[in-house]
Amino acid sequence: MPLGGSRRKSGKQERYFGYELHAVVRVGRLNDDRPVPCLAERIVVTPASTNCAEAVLPAIARMRHEGLRLREVIADRGYTYKTGWSRGLRALDVDSVLDLHPTQLGARGSLGGARFIAGVPHCPATPDAFDTIPRPERLAASPALEVFLGQITTREQWALRRVAGPDSSGSERYECPARAGKLRCPLVPQSMAQPVTLPKVLEPPQQAAHRCCSQRTITVPGAIDYKSRQRHYWGSRDWISSFSRRSRVEGWFGNLKDRSREALGRGAFRVMGLCKSSLMLGIYAAATNLRLLEAWATKVGLSEPPALASRAEQPAVASGANGAATRGDPTGDDPPDA
Repeated sequence: MPLGGSRRKSGKQERYFGYELHAVVRVGRLNDDRPVPCLAERIVVTPASTNCAEAVLPAIARMRHEGLRLREVIADRGYTYKTGWSRGLRALDVDSVLDLHPTQLGARGSLGGARFIAGVPHCPATPDAFDTIPRPERLAASPALEVFLGQITTREQWALRRVAGPDSSGSERYECPARAGKLRCPLVPQSMAQPVTLPKVLEPPQQAAHRCCSQRTITVPGAIDYKSRQRHYWGSRDWISSFSRRSRVEGWFGNLKDRSREALGRGAFRVMGLCKSSLMLGIYAAATNLRLLEAWATKVGLSEPPALASRAEQPAVASGANGAATRGDPTGDDPPDA
C-alpha cells in the first residue's frame, strides 16, 4: 500500500508520508445568516497519492442514498480539477461550486459560434480582452477585488443567459445576450432600443454563420467544458459569496488541529495501518463535532445540545471531501441546516 505522496499547495510542492484525511463539512445555505454548526458529516482516510475524487464521490453518493438532500458541494481545485469530479456530482444531481484552475482561464473552444469562457458560452463578438481575467489571490474586500468584480461584471454582459438546465446529462439551454436584454446588437433590432449604457456589438458576425445568432437559444451538451461549468458565473459576487463558504471547512480543520483543543498533529497517536488510523481520526473528528455543537447550542440559547443518538447509529467509517457541503433536512419541509 503506497504511503508516500506529493502535492502542490499554495504554489509549493509538498512531499509527505502517511495518510490523507478528507471531510465533508456542513456549511449552511447561501445568503442565510442564521448560525449553523459546521460539523463534519463524513470523513475518509486514504493512503497518500490516492485519487481524492475517487475516494470522496462514493461517500457523497452514500449520503444521497441515505436520504440527505445534499444540494451542492464546495471543494478546492485539488478535487474539482480531477477528471471525474464534476461528472460524478452531476450523476448524483449535486451542484459543484468551484474555483477555476489557471489553465481553465481564457477562451476554450466554441459551439454554434458561441465562445466558451469560464465554462459559459459568450457572444461571438466578445472582445478578446475579456478572455482571461485572473482573480486576486484573496477574495476579501480590497481595491484589487473591486477591479476584478468590475471586469467580471462587464464580461458577464456578453455571456449567453441560461434559460434551462442542467438536466441529468448536464445539458443546458442558453439564450443570446442581445435577446436577453444584456447588450445591443444590430442582428437583434429590438435590442437597439435598450439603454445606450449597455455594450454594443460594433462588428456583428454573419447571422447565418452562427446558430447562437440565428436561433433564440442553443443547447450546450454536458460534455462541453464540463470541468468549468457551475451554477453561478465564475468571479461574480454571487459566486464569491457561495465559494467563500469553504472557509468554514478550514475552520473545522483548524479546530481539529488546535493545540488547546483536540490537538491533532504529528505524534498525536501512534498506531500503524489504515484501519487503526481511521478509527483514531474518527474519534478526533467526533470530539471536534461534539465541542462545536455545544458551542453552537450555547450561541443560539439552547440549554443543551441536540441529541446525537440517531446519528451515532450510523456507520462510524465514512468518507467525504476536504471541501464543503450544504444539505437540507431529509424528513421535513426542508428547514434551515442546524
